[in-house]
Amino acid sequence: MSTTGTVEPDPSFMEPQSVLQTAVRAAGNDTTLTYVWWNYNRLFSFMVFLHFADFQNTQIRQFDMYFNGNRLNEKPYSPPYLAASCVYSSGWYRTGDAKYNITLKATAASALPPMLNGIEIYTRINLDSQMTFPKDCEL
Repeated sequence: MSTTGTVEPDPSFMEPQSVLQTAVRAAGNDTTLTYVWWNYNRLFSFMVFLHFADFQNTQIRQFDMYFNGNRLNEKPYSPPYLAASCVYSSGWYRTGDAKYNITLKATAASALPPMLNGIEIYTRINLDSQMTFPKDCEL
């Protein structure tokens, strides 16, 4: 889905208009939108930032958000009309099975499916043993 209208960026993130003016949504009558990726490097952990801006204001769009089953929002979320907002994970996540997923699930009160304008995924390398080499230290 897309709009040609101007969407007010979130001042904390300043998302590009091209990102804010387009979105994906659950298809057809689906009430769940899922994004999945795999990472087999067990040293990596991830933090996600989800960007939203709704293009319509005539029907309620409300959903809950999960990152690997961990709820991202405390209460049902409704994207603002033609204004950007961002919801992000509160910490770094790492799984044992290498599968990561973001799930947006419509609430019973929602007339519209979940939608998402943009996603940022940040990676951090977790070292099991951190070592300092003598050449790293100046005496």
